[in-house]
Amino acid sequence: MKKTALLTFLIPLTLQAWEDCSDSYDCDPCDYSINCKLSVSPLLWQAHEEGLDYAIKNESGLAFINNNGKVQRIDSDWEWGVRLNLEYQTCGIGDLEAQWTYFRSTETDSISATFPEAIFTVWTTPGSSITPSTEASARWKIKINLFDLRLGARYNPTCFFELHPFLALTTGWIDQKFSIKSSGGVSRGGAALIVLDDDIEMQNDFWGIGPKFGFKTTWDLGCGFSLFGNADISILYGKFDLSQHETILFEGLTPATTFLDLRKDKFWLSRVNLDFILGFRYEWIFCCGDYSLGFEAAWENLFFFGQNQLKRFIDDINHGIQLPVKGDLTIQGLTLTARFGF
Repeated sequence: MKKTALLTFLIPLTLQAWEDCSDSYDCDPCDYSINCKLSVSPLLWQAHEEGLDYAIKNESGLAFINNNGKVQRIDSDWEWGVRLNLEYQTCGIGDLEAQWTYFRSTETDSISATFPEAIFTVWTTPGSSITPSTEASARWKIKINLFDLRLGARYNPTCFFELHPFLALTTGWIDQKFSIKSSGGVSRGGAALIVLDDDIEMQNDFWGIGPKFGFKTTWDLGCGFSLFGNADISILYGKFDLSQHETILFEGLTPATTFLDLRKDKFWLSRVNLDFILGFRYEWIFCCGDYSLGFEAAWENLFFFGQNQLKRFIDDINHGIQLPVKGDLTIQGLTLTARFGF
């Protein structure tokens, strides 16, 4: 009986407190004098891309990868980026929004081997005819700029759930540099010259523009707290601009010998991109609804399909035979946001 009486007292009290917190939420955004929101988002992201393996190391044997082979690739650290967003809420055509996202990352890795170990470089041109190396290092640098112009509308099936679909024109620049250095191999042939430096420089730049469609969802928890989940898909029609260059410096010979100089590799493709974000938000409305201050913490995943278009040459007789990597670029991490409305 005591438990029943306690529940009879607590349930109405809890419901009343929930209603008091929810009274501050209005389904009609036009009832507020807040129609502009400026957001700043620090981004703590990590980038990964297929095709960044640069060497294979085995424990013994200089001719074949036949003993405990280990693939060596670039591993990414967490790096900071930034996102700026300006939103204008109208009561007529919908919400107008401009968003800019910037992120860059520079990663390095290295490996060495002592006899009888050996390093087989992945990107060395087969026509150079050199034996496995004893040292190798790689460096990957990526820079991303994304810009959106959006038109959206808000729909409230209930006062606790908001759906915000939007259309956008989006454009993006994704510039990459991938460089590899190795040494310690020997040229095959009568001279058997020692390789002092095998230098490979590759560049993979992309620019594209196209449509984007997505939606934002908000679940109001009351008292200014809410959960949100957003998703969008875009198709960018753009231009790839690639270059690949390899020179080898042999002991006793100068200057370095050029084995690959591919500069005019430009083509147009459409690329599909995805973006997903899930997070928690708090928003405080003050001064009789004239201003608002909000904070968000979210996890975000971005997918850029087929961004690595570099070519691996695989034949030492027919030098033009190659395999395009067509590797996907993925980015994930923490997105923090501070938003001011007025």
